[in-house]
Amino acid sequence: MLPLPLFIRRTPMGIAQKIGLVFVALFLIAVVNVVLVERMMTRSDTVADTVNVAGKLRMLGMRIALQTVGYGHGVGAGSVEIRQLMNDFEEALKALARGGHVFGLQLQPLGQVHDLRLQTVHDQWSVYQGSILRLLDEIILRSPEGGVDSPVLEHSFIGLHSHLEAVSAESAKLLWRTESLVDGILQDVQRAQGNTMGRLYWLIAIDALLILLAFMAVRRQIVVPLRDLSTHCMELANGNYNTRFEASTQDEIGHLAKVFNESAGRIGTLVDQLQHERHDLRQAEAMFRGIAENSMVGVYIVHKGRFLYVNAKMADMFGYSRKEMVDTVASNRVFPDAEDGADLPPGRERLDGELPG
Repeated sequence: MLPLPLFIRRTPMGIAQKIGLVFVALFLIAVVNVVLVERMMTRSDTVADTVNVAGKLRMLGMRIALQTVGYGHGVGAGSVEIRQLMNDFEEALKALARGGHVFGLQLQPLGQVHDLRLQTVHDQWSVYQGSILRLLDEIILRSPEGGVDSPVLEHSFIGLHSHLEAVSAESAKLLWRTESLVDGILQDVQRAQGNTMGRLYWLIAIDALLILLAFMAVRRQIVVPLRDLSTHCMELANGNYNTRFEASTQDEIGHLAKVFNESAGRIGTLVDQLQHERHDLRQAEAMFRGIAENSMVGVYIVHKGRFLYVNAKMADMFGYSRKEMVDTVASNRVFPDAEDGADLPPGRERLDGELPG
């Protein structure tokens, strides 16, 4: 067995391909169902045709007897019609035994289970056929004009009594044999119907199982990973930057898991850096405040013409409270002549210790 090409074995299936594969599988299941149901319906039609022909076989046996008796009384069909009915009976019996086309129907041969019944019908038909032919010959001999279709006179009919009794007796036996055959075929039909229903139930069960397997595959390959990814996203949103999503597939979900893990790692690294920088900033601020609060000179921070910070020494030097200088005093009130590149005003010189204050 030749191995699959390398690009086929290593080509991962995406979600679209997986969903497409599921739909193809469901389509194939539907096609198989249609084919199987069509075959079962065809078999049912064939069985119905067989039952129809078997029923006609039984009817022909009785009709032949009635037509022969009527012919002897000069009524009904003639010998030609009776012989045609006999040929129809033989053709129907042959089609039941061997299969073939009869009465506009295509038959399949009966199974071996019906061989004994068919043989008994065939044997009885041979006896019955002989009695019919002997009666026809006797009617022709007793006909006044010797014609084939001439009726028998009333006094001549008395001599045919024994032949009529023989036909009646053999007709009853043939009727019993054909009814036995029809009953056997009907029992076979009932068994076939039971088997057909059983196959339909099995087919429904298999379809349900395959659909369940398809659902489980979609759930395992798509639904469960997406649900797990949603859970990890919630953990990431709640501040758990160490959460990781493991995906066993190489499709879009696997790629999404890889991107999620990389993003979570980068976010965690950035948060750690921010926390370290914040800690360092707090330490620097604490050191600055400690130095500024204990300084003997004025310390301040100015931004866009406003004091952001002044120490107690700075506020005392200008007669303000620290809160007033931060909230209400503009820097140009303290340093009105301060410009970029200009000499320090006396206030700044005083703060820097260059002037006594």
